[in-house]
Amino acid sequence: MRPPLPLHLFSPRAQQFLLSAEHDDIARDRESVARRLAECHRPLFAAAIDFEHLYGGLSWGEDTLGIYYDEPMRDENDPLDLDGTMVPIGSEGVCGLFMNEAGEVITQPNVKSASIEKYIEQRALLSAAEAHRAYRVKVRPATGDVLAASLGLTVLSEATDAYQAYFALGGVLLRHYRQQEVYEARADLVLAPSLEHVAAILESAAHVVGSPRVSVHRVGATVVRLSADEESSIPPTGSWSAAPDAVRFECGDEDDHHDGTVWLIGAPGSRRIEQYQTTAEGRLLSWTTYEDGKATLRLPSGAPANS
Repeated sequence: MRPPLPLHLFSPRAQQFLLSAEHDDIARDRESVARRLAECHRPLFAAAIDFEHLYGGLSWGEDTLGIYYDEPMRDENDPLDLDGTMVPIGSEGVCGLFMNEAGEVITQPNVKSASIEKYIEQRALLSAAEAHRAYRVKVRPATGDVLAASLGLTVLSEATDAYQAYFALGGVLLRHYRQQEVYEARADLVLAPSLEHVAAILESAAHVVGSPRVSVHRVGATVVRLSADEESSIPPTGSWSAAPDAVRFECGDEDDHHDGTVWLIGAPGSRRIEQYQTTAEGRLLSWTTYEDGKATLRLPSGAPANS
C-alpha cells in the first residue's frame, strides 16, 4: 500500500493537484528504495529516498514523478545524468527532472525548485492558471518584482522560493525565474485572461523596461495557410504605424528563435494586436491578429506549421 500523501504540507490548490494525479499502487518503503538505488549505482541520500517513498508513481499526462532505476549514463549530451551526484526523479514533458542531496529539483541547466514540495506547488499553480487564461505573454528582459509591482500583482508565497517567484491578481499570473539563464536571456511569463490584460502587460513592460522584447500567444488560434496571392497582400509591418493609438514593440521569442514586430493598436475597450514573427534574416514566419477574444494566425507558404 502507498503511504497517504502529506496533504497538510500544501495549499488547497496543490492538494487538488496531487489528488488529481494518476498513480500506481506499488509500495515504496524507504529500505527497498535505498537498496534499488545502490543496485543501480545511484547516490544514496535521504531527500531522494523520502521523495520516492511519498511521491513516486504519480503522473499527470506526460509529467511524471518517480525515480528511474537505471545506471547513470555516460552521455556527454546529458550533463545532469553524467554529473553522478543526482538522482533522476521523473520528467516534465520531454525534460528530465533530477534531485540533488539538498532536495532541490533540477532541470538542465539550472535548479528549478528549492524542494519537491515547492515544485508541486509551482506545477499546481501553472496547471490551474493555464486552464483558465487564454493568453501567454513573454517579456524580455525579465524584471520580475518590478513588472509585478507595475501591474499591481502580489507575491504567491506558497509557490515562491529562491529560484522562481510567482505574482498574481485579478486573473493575471506572472512567473519570474530568479536565476540567470545559461543559454539565453530570461523572460518573464505572464498568463492573462483577456486582450485588455495583455495590453496592460505590454504598456507596463514598456514603462519598466523602456524597449522590451515581447511575444504574445493565444490558445485556440485559427490557423490560415496563405496562398501566394494572399501572401503578396500582407500589410507591411510598418504600415500599422498609421493605425489609431499604435505602439510598436520588438517581437522576440528566443525559445523559438524568432524576431519580428508587435503592434498594440487602439484605445482601451477596442484593443487589437498585430504580431509579425520573422527569421533573423527577415523572412516572414507568421502574421497573427488578436482581437475580439480570438486570434488568427496566418502562415505564408513554406512556413512551418508551428510558427
